[in-house]
Amino acid sequence: MLQASDGAADDFFGWSVSLSGNMGLVGAFSADIGNNTDQGAAYLFQNLDTASGTVTQNAKLVASDGGTSDLFGASVSLSGNMGLVGAIFANVGSSSPQGSAYLFRNLDTASGTVTEHAKLVASDGADGDWFGSSVSLSGNIGLVGALAADIGNNTDQGSAYLFRNLDTANGTVTEHAKLVASDGAAQNYFGYSVSLSGNTGLIGAPGANIGSNDFQGSAYLYRSLDTASGNVTEDVKIIASDGNSDDGFGISVSLEGDRFVIGALYGDGNTANSGTAYTGTVSSLTTLDAGNASRIIDRISFISRTDWIIGATTNNNTVTLTTGDFGNVTSSGKKVYIGQSSSSNNNTLNIAGNLTATAIEVGNGSNAGNRLIVNGIVNGIGVVDVLNGSLLGGNGSVYASGGNVNIHAGGTLSPGNSPGILSTGN
Repeated sequence: MLQASDGAADDFFGWSVSLSGNMGLVGAFSADIGNNTDQGAAYLFQNLDTASGTVTQNAKLVASDGGTSDLFGASVSLSGNMGLVGAIFANVGSSSPQGSAYLFRNLDTASGTVTEHAKLVASDGADGDWFGSSVSLSGNIGLVGALAADIGNNTDQGSAYLFRNLDTANGTVTEHAKLVASDGAAQNYFGYSVSLSGNTGLIGAPGANIGSNDFQGSAYLYRSLDTASGNVTEDVKIIASDGNSDDGFGISVSLEGDRFVIGALYGDGNTANSGTAYTGTVSSLTTLDAGNASRIIDRISFISRTDWIIGATTNNNTVTLTTGDFGNVTSSGKKVYIGQSSSSNNNTLNIAGNLTATAIEVGNGSNAGNRLIVNGIVNGIGVVDVLNGSLLGGNGSVYASGGNVNIHAGGTLSPGNSPGILSTGN
């Protein structure tokens, strides 16, 4: 058991926790520091790989400029020997409570009471933003959520802020990029949860409305954060295919390598409102190019603002979109590619659910064995091209409302799955 050596009643020790290697960080956002009620603290534990019984902290982390009711420790994150701690009600200049986050380095050797190396703030922060409501570290990159930030006239839409080069940051620093939702609206609470892995980020917006379902919630995926700047919108929006009003999908998110988990606090599991969680992979929604790899999209649906690629340069990649799920790839100039380059062969996209896309290319005319298998519905807003050496098959329906379904010379149309009919709209 981990506990604070100076713990007191109502400290809320354990409100936030994070692990990295053999270290752990625990937030206690209501801990009193001196005469400052609810200033908050975080407690660092080392050597957890050999810990047993009841242990107390190796170091106590506090803010050098902490004040009453800052709630330092409302969120915490560890990565390597660095830690990031959110203080959602901290004053920044005349903005109260704007919120801030504090960066700590060299935690593998920290002891006693330590203060931050850098303070992270939003360049456009305002009263009541709750900056620091969520934090995540990965390497020398940090992501900080501000769930109550107003965007334009949208109250509490929420935003998140990206910070790089944290291994050398000192003093007060502002973000390199601001992450927002392309379709954000009031009370979405975007930034309620954040997670980083490498240069990819995942952000939850549990208050987002989906169709007529109020507060169903959604999550937003961002890539290439190592070079992001300015205001950045998502690559992919993720929702629960079986979601309902008030599910709170996105209230918690976690991203590790290619895989993610998204929590829905009030989703219907075994019983109504018992809560659910959804898992998936980044590559299945963006670019699967590992070679000899298979991914299944199950119980989640997505809207992509980038190309969806199965096999960019490698062979034998397969993605399956299951029954009841949908994919949408309709941003201007974006396509679905199956076997994008001449070196990518035998890649397959199986559609058992519903796919709407501006354009679909199966093969590139100089490769072979790439397949689009449709047992559900494909709506091609533009052209569906099946190029030389590639195949369109299945017993579903394919429509091309803005063009044709083109089976080019050397391409194969293979209707039916013993037996069945493949219907084409044009």
